[in-house]
Amino acid sequence: MDYRKYRQAHRLRVVLNRQQHPFIECQICTRRYNTTPTVIPRMLVGCGHTVCQECIQELIDLENGLVLCPFCRKATSLADGDTTQLPINYAVMDIVQ
Repeated sequence: MDYRKYRQAHRLRVVLNRQQHPFIECQICTRRYNTTPTVIPRMLVGCGHTVCQECIQELIDLENGLVLCPFCRKATSLADGDTTQLPINYAVMDIVQ
């Protein structure tokens, strides 16, 4: 197989993988979830949606300690603005590892 055909086949596999598992990446920043501290999939307990930890940190309203879900606008309360208190979505972690 020549290099051009290999690259086309690889791109097709990537596209098909994303179509089959669109939840393996953050729907805000589109980075693939992993075990690094900033891209850990965290669940917003107010609604159950999953967003990476770094994006959640960008969404925090520090005055009242709330995060509004970017998808459904339901609020999740965070004590002291600490995103690490939100639960990790282990179902997603099992898929990406």
